[in-house]
Amino acid sequence: MNQKKRIVWNASTNLIRQFLLIIIALILNPFLYHGLGADGYGIIALIGMTGGILMLLDAGLAHAISRFISKHHANKNVEELNRVIVTSVCVYTLIGGLALAIVAILGLYFLDTLGVPSHLASETRSAFLLVAIALGVRFPGNAFEGVLRGMQRFDLSNSAILIEKIIYAALSFAGIGLFHCGVVGIAWALLAGALASQCLRVLFVIRIYDGIRIGPTLLSWNVLREMFAFGSMAFLTQLSSFMENTLTKGIVSAIFGTTLLGSFNFVIILAGLLRQTRLSITNVVMPVASKYEALEDNTRLKRLLIDGSRLLMSIIFPVGAWIAIMAGPLLTTWVGPELKDVAALLSLFACVEVLDASNGVGHMVLLGMGRAKFLGILYLLSSFIAITLLLVLAVNTNLGLYSAALGAGVGVLIKRFSIFVHMCRTLGVSTKDFLLSAMAPALFMTAAIGVFTWKLRDALPPSGWFTIGASAVSAAIIHVAVAWMLVLRNQERSQILAVARRIIG
Repeated sequence: MNQKKRIVWNASTNLIRQFLLIIIALILNPFLYHGLGADGYGIIALIGMTGGILMLLDAGLAHAISRFISKHHANKNVEELNRVIVTSVCVYTLIGGLALAIVAILGLYFLDTLGVPSHLASETRSAFLLVAIALGVRFPGNAFEGVLRGMQRFDLSNSAILIEKIIYAALSFAGIGLFHCGVVGIAWALLAGALASQCLRVLFVIRIYDGIRIGPTLLSWNVLREMFAFGSMAFLTQLSSFMENTLTKGIVSAIFGTTLLGSFNFVIILAGLLRQTRLSITNVVMPVASKYEALEDNTRLKRLLIDGSRLLMSIIFPVGAWIAIMAGPLLTTWVGPELKDVAALLSLFACVEVLDASNGVGHMVLLGMGRAKFLGILYLLSSFIAITLLLVLAVNTNLGLYSAALGAGVGVLIKRFSIFVHMCRTLGVSTKDFLLSAMAPALFMTAAIGVFTWKLRDALPPSGWFTIGASAVSAAIIHVAVAWMLVLRNQERSQILAVARRIIG
């Protein structure tokens, strides 16, 4: 499979995985809520939050593994490939042991502090211990996940993720529906899914890389230093996003109260779909950029940047415009008429996510080229500015929740403009070439879909699933037709058709 077809294939499997995970979540979460009750579901949410926070112990190593695996694979350096694999497995095993200890201690000694009801303490303690084991297993598996991504086998990576979620969902349904096993049963399902996915990742790596060797002599301090030097800077981008999201919700709750926080959370969930879609597409770019950088192929790096940006913006911009225009019907249909007042807020956040997508490919190209320090410092600075602006506006003006959108918008503007300037200088891409070749087609398509959606919205009922469905299907048809005729090139159409035939077949 050639490189362009591989990129389309990987992005397609990422999007399919994301779609299926959303479907599983939409079905499973209401079932867990009704099956476990409010208290039991709250414990599951607490476990999920704890695991999510502890995943920060990754410290950017996943990006480092992907970059160095891609680089050494491109240079056919088998010895260094094995050193990266062995070193990363050892480091992740230590991190997994630390995560296991932290969760076990929380479950044994700090349940009261976490607000767990006394009648569920014993069950929660057992669940925490099982989740501790699951985390201890998951972290070493992250090393093999990085190998799969570095070798651009996102299809195999996504298969492992989906199998884990399917096992978790199936055992959860069986545990609650048939055996009434409660929170402990869900923890067992989580552990079973984690074990299955990690075994699959190991088998996949052995299958695609027959030169793998494992042994203590391959543990390298030089590799470890290189991985942490790159990973720590890449981690700053993850940490800044995590801090910005968490602190924003905390500030909203502290200043405006939990009632408005609930409305704000629904807005963030819908706007977040754009971010998840963007990441599903751009995640495939980094190992490709690392490969081209290792081969010193600046021409292909430029094409990756321009073509990738054109395709990403042609997907995200029109969808963002649709969400912004249909914000009112979306919120009132999904939740209720009480959220009609925050429709404009959703429109603003959709615009922020669209702006964030403008250099999404550029971010991953720079990361793949090893520019992690620049990106880490930039992300921390933009997050600090966004949070500071939110606080200033929330306290000193009557903007309310719009303070959060304005703060986020300014932060994203600073971040994306800086990345744009840096990537143009680094790769020697002219501003005119990028705007005309990458951004102009997306803006044209967005304008067409935006005008159509606006007119159709005024002709349909103000809310209801029929309104949402009719608008979405109509916009999707126009989106695909315009993209096929005006945005995609002949070679790209052929590659998409080939990937579609492979998926269907």
